[in-house]
Amino acid sequence: MSTIQDRRLPLDGAPNFRDFGGYAGADGGVVRRGILYRSGALGRLTDRDIDTLNGLGDWAIIDLRHEGERIVAPTPARLSAAAVHSLPMGSGHGAAPVPRPALLTVADATAAQAVEAIKASYRRFVHEHRDRFSALFGVLLDAHAGPAVIHCTAGKDRTGISVALVLLALGVDRDQVVADYCATRDYLDMAWREQILAAMLGDPEQANRGVADVMFDAHPDYIGASLAEMAERHGSPEAYLRDVLGLDTARVAGLRERYLT
Repeated sequence: MSTIQDRRLPLDGAPNFRDFGGYAGADGGVVRRGILYRSGALGRLTDRDIDTLNGLGDWAIIDLRHEGERIVAPTPARLSAAAVHSLPMGSGHGAAPVPRPALLTVADATAAQAVEAIKASYRRFVHEHRDRFSALFGVLLDAHAGPAVIHCTAGKDRTGISVALVLLALGVDRDQVVADYCATRDYLDMAWREQILAAMLGDPEQANRGVADVMFDAHPDYIGASLAEMAERHGSPEAYLRDVLGLDTARVAGLRERYLT
């Protein structure tokens, strides 16, 4: 099986763009490589990056950002996209600036407070955005034959939960699901962090750096909070997929037929 590290595409303008195939799935299958990707915003792709992506086919782009985020970092028009699906999630709305955690500019906020706030937001997400998650699976079950990328701004929170749900639906082991989520730690370097802070705040120096460190971390407890919420409220993540998102036996079979080898 491939390593986490070799899934990353060598793109200068999207350091967290990576293939989330290659994991062992249901019934001895393996998640197909070269078809399912995850990323942060695509607005800083270079011409060479775009050429690389266009060489992989016509993309289905699943954009989880709000309008304000899309204005700040629009998807390049030259990127070959069969379809762009806008499924906005998070606290932003309309043409508001890029959403940011409430504690990010609170000078006396502690890292421990930020951790608890993020875990609480991950728990809320599974309820607040159930319709978006369900729609995401609808896109993945569509007849589009090319590659698909799920992305938000950093490629960590909204994308991380979404990708975890897709991998769970494909029968990937929880430990591998968590490892894929945590791999973002390897790719969100300091320069990228500063770019995101600038988009959120205008002046990155306004940020509480202890809170920012927590915000940019991809800690297993964060995605673990979402998985625990599904288990506590619905019995298991698999039951959440079935009972809340409508992934019945036929839809799960369709996903696995398409995305497992």
